[in-house]
Amino acid sequence: MFGGDDLEDRKITALLSSGSEEAIKQCEIKYRAELTAFCKRITGSMEDADECVNDALLSAWKNAADIQPSNLRAYLYRIARNLAIDKLRANTAQKRHCGALIALSELNECVGTSFDGADAAYSIEISKAIDDWLAGLEKQKRIIFTKRYFMMLSVSEIASQLGINKNTVATTLFRLRKDLRRHLIDYGINV
Repeated sequence: MFGGDDLEDRKITALLSSGSEEAIKQCEIKYRAELTAFCKRITGSMEDADECVNDALLSAWKNAADIQPSNLRAYLYRIARNLAIDKLRANTAQKRHCGALIALSELNECVGTSFDGADAAYSIEISKAIDDWLAGLEKQKRIIFTKRYFMMLSVSEIASQLGINKNTVATTLFRLRKDLRRHLIDYGINV
């Protein structure tokens, strides 16, 4: 796993919470490279990825005192992911293409097209339902799902990383989406 020890993250979080500019430097040292690679996979552009990471670090620094993140790495990834998706949508509106939109549209089939973050309460409810569902999956299925819909890897990249057939990955993702949709309905979420 990327990142480092929890003690170091707690120190950085404390610096963030106190508003120290040193916190941004420490976040950059520890997380910039992996966040940039992550954002590039979503946006398809190194320039856009750098912009997203810069904005994510600034946002973390501005908001950490109010939020008090318990997992710094996850907190930074969530901010960066949201910014990268926003950037991707803006670029797509300008007719620039990226494969991450395919993954997002696949997931929208499960969670409903209204899951766009506009309704914070709905987003929290659906996130909790997805977390509960993910916790119940066997390890390989959870890895495949998160690599596709969180890390925005292509089916080919997932297959290559896991040493399995592309068709196996595609079939697994199809079944997982159907299962997730059923879970969300059982959870009481209107999809």
